[in-house]
Amino acid sequence: MSIAIREVLAFDYFHFLSLAAGKSGLDNEITTVGILEYEYDEGLHPKRKFDVNTLVITSLYFAKNKPDLLVDTIRLLYRDGVSGLIVKKIFFQELPVELLAYANEINFPIFTYEQSATPHFEDILFQLKQVISFDGQQKILEMLVEELLAGEAIPEARIQSLLFQQEQLKKFALFYLLPDRLNLPIVHWLSLINNYQHSSFFIRGIGYQQGFFVLLGIKKHSLKEESFPPIADLFQQIGLPATDFMVGRSLDYRQTAELKNAFSEALISAQFGEKSQNRVSSYEELGVYQLLIPYYQDASFSRYSQMLLHKIKQNDPSKKQKLLETARAFIHYEGNLSMMADALEIHENSVRYRLHKLKELLSHDSLVLSDFALYEQLSLAIKTDELLTKE
Repeated sequence: MSIAIREVLAFDYFHFLSLAAGKSGLDNEITTVGILEYEYDEGLHPKRKFDVNTLVITSLYFAKNKPDLLVDTIRLLYRDGVSGLIVKKIFFQELPVELLAYANEINFPIFTYEQSATPHFEDILFQLKQVISFDGQQKILEMLVEELLAGEAIPEARIQSLLFQQEQLKKFALFYLLPDRLNLPIVHWLSLINNYQHSSFFIRGIGYQQGFFVLLGIKKHSLKEESFPPIADLFQQIGLPATDFMVGRSLDYRQTAELKNAFSEALISAQFGEKSQNRVSSYEELGVYQLLIPYYQDASFSRYSQMLLHKIKQNDPSKKQKLLETARAFIHYEGNLSMMADALEIHENSVRYRLHKLKELLSHDSLVLSDFALYEQLSLAIKTDELLTKE
């Protein structure tokens, strides 16, 4: 399991670290951590090598009387695939300029921290291992989500262990949160979610693509709670500012066999919210978009939309796209003539005239479309076109 150094810095615990050099190497991956204190005290012949992708912690004790060893030490660490270095400022309050320059040259991150009021090496080591383990668990959960969405059969015991952590739930819902702007790494939000404890609700965060899922369930032993709290309030308690995310919500479910639906619905709802700029979108309120969002990019949908709208554009006698403008208003205002007239700034009779022209244009075999049939055809074409336009 691995995690990027940049993601480690998102955890509040590591606030005491200051980056001294190697900023361009913050995406280096860490799979393990180690301590370097005595390995180089007899010259540049270490008693052991560090594993590839190790983040090394040191006080540079071995070089306290031989500062000229430092650049060559970094060279050896870099050669062995070490990801970066954390230096406790005991023997070197300031690192040599040539050392920092070399670290910048090879994109090798070096962090420093003060001796006073900071944790022991062992504490840092423990916290780093916890973070790496957390990231590894997240990767396993993301693979589980991929399998569920692909429709693969997953044993109940595996779902209970990995996703529900053996917690029995009365019912659950999935939320997908898509950040408006990524001010902090996803791992920061996941840490907040997965460290949040509640007596009645089970909460689990799972990173996925550019956002993350939140599984929210009502615990079976809960006597008071039968419904979910306002999600904005709950997220606020956890530390997730609602204004920073587009949120998609699934339907409520009670059986683990329905997890695939829940994950899919939350994802579709968030995608709709991103297109429509709705801050919170619930699957049950999407209407026909439940079908359109997963498939609107399919060639058959886009071809149908383009053919129908092109026909309207090419046959508009006004040459100012008034028929297309009316068609869009017809769908947007769900056939309300009064609202259409106000929006188009024309009389209702003019709206009726244009709708009649649209019916004639889209009819076949001299059978004029009904209002319902016209709405049905235009709705699919216009909504598909609007989704494609917002790509």
